[in-house]
Amino acid sequence: MNRIVVYTITIFLFLPNLATAQESEVWKGLSFDQATTEDAIRAAGKPKMQRIEKMKVVSELGGPVVGAEEIQIIEFEKIDEWKKVALGFMKGKLYKAKFWPKNKTLPASQLTDKYKINFVAVEGLAKGVPLSVFEGQKEPEVPRVYPAIYYMISATPDRYTFVTINNGSWKTLWKDAFGKPTVNLFPGFVENIEILSRHGELK
Repeated sequence: MNRIVVYTITIFLFLPNLATAQESEVWKGLSFDQATTEDAIRAAGKPKMQRIEKMKVVSELGGPVVGAEEIQIIEFEKIDEWKKVALGFMKGKLYKAKFWPKNKTLPASQLTDKYKINFVAVEGLAKGVPLSVFEGQKEPEVPRVYPAIYYMISATPDRYTFVTINNGSWKTLWKDAFGKPTVNLFPGFVENIEILSRHGELK
């Protein structure tokens, strides 16, 4: 089994000790801040790869880096409807999960029903803006222009869901260039879905 170490450049905000765990199922009965790597292997089988990421730690939003935390990543390939699944464990407990569907098999328009949560579409994130600003927001049901690549974000009390959407087509490029809106919510297909635990987040 391959083992490698990589350093992430994204800075996440969290307290040194995670908050009390609560039920927060993510995949195959695995819940945030409860499931271990052993639980994941029992549920999904032998992983294709394991590695360690180094996550930078800040004490407050926009503050200086005060340390680093190891995130153990285990990856599975060609499982269920997913091309790849990567699970991240901090302090031995499930902290994040990322899913890659097979090419153009999951329309973005299905995500609201699939996850039973509201999303808002953005073209990018301004530096220093926390994902918590999206809590309670919902995509307005009015015509708008969606670019060839955009993101869907949902913030609920226990997690953040961040989705990369490929909306690339000649029709999309034409509408984007001339500012022509579409009446359909969330066109395009899912490239990947990343879900992060909010437990232990600074308020």
